[in-house]
Amino acid sequence: MDNEKQLTEQESLRIIAEMIQLVKKDFYDTGISALMWGIVVGFCGLFSYLGISFDWHFNYFFVWNLTFIALLPQIAIAIRERRQRKAKENIDTVNIIWIVFAFIMFGLVIYTSAHKTVPSPSSLYLLVYTIPTLTTGIVRKFKAMIIGGFICYTCFIISCFTDYKIDMLLQSIAAISAWLIPGLILRQRYIKSTKKHV
Repeated sequence: MDNEKQLTEQESLRIIAEMIQLVKKDFYDTGISALMWGIVVGFCGLFSYLGISFDWHFNYFFVWNLTFIALLPQIAIAIRERRQRKAKENIDTVNIIWIVFAFIMFGLVIYTSAHKTVPSPSSLYLLVYTIPTLTTGIVRKFKAMIIGGFICYTCFIISCFTDYKIDMLLQSIAAISAWLIPGLILRQRYIKSTKKHV
């Protein structure tokens, strides 16, 4: 009888330990979304900056359409990660923040397209980048994303005093700081945690 009780306690402890590991594993996502957006927005900003700097004779701003194309893999990634996720600690709140961010960005694109006299649309984008990045970093206690959020905000302040060409470079810096670098860190953590639990 004592052996059965002891076995049950050991089983309970093992199950609890496994659940803790699952939560830890699922708490940090795969990092793929952050990587993708860091690369796409970082590339678009740098490409636009170079286009203006070297006076390319074609519509270099067209490259920003990549952000709309990137929505398709983002939807697929979100669906796949939601199916794989078993534990949901703070994840739903963070996902809602990013969904609202997407709606706000879409609204800003429409607004800046409709009003040609907006002083610096890219400054507004930099300010909006700060909101989900900083919030996600604080909610997840993820220092790289907190720093990235502050870099976005710093880029916004700088962009209030710079011309459009520099704003494009600031877009690239913000995307790399807020999404690409944290995405690389998250990806490494995710790969390391999956190797440990295979």
